[in-house]
Amino acid sequence: MAKANSRRTLYFISGVAPTPEQQAEADSLPGVVCFRNALKFREEDAMEAFDAVAGDVPEPYAKEAARRAAERGDAPMPPKANPTAPAAPQAAKTGATAKPTGTAPATAWKAN
Repeated sequence: MAKANSRRTLYFISGVAPTPEQQAEADSLPGVVCFRNALKFREEDAMEAFDAVAGDVPEPYAKEAARRAAERGDAPMPPKANPTAPAAPQAAKTGATAKPTGTAPATAWKAN
C-alpha cells in the first residue's frame, strides 16, 4: 500500500555523503529523499523517476523539472542547475577504435 505522501525528491550532492547542512535541508523536504552523487552523473544514463530535485542538480534534471513545472502551470519554479556542480565526465573523442591484434603469448592462461 502506498504512503499518503509518496513524493520522491532526488537530492544531488558532490560526493559520497551529504554535509550536515545538506542533510538538514533534506530532512525538511516532504516525502522520500534519495541522495545521488552528482559526480557520477553521465549524460548518456537514463533519467531516474522523480517528483522534485534539489542540491547540485545536473542540467538535464533541472530542465526536466522545469518542463514538468511549466506543464503543471501553477507550480513554483524548481531549482535551476547549479553552475558550480561538477560537469559530467567526458569520453575521449577519437576516430580510432582499439582492436586486439596479434596472438596471446605462450604463457597465457589456457582453458582445460
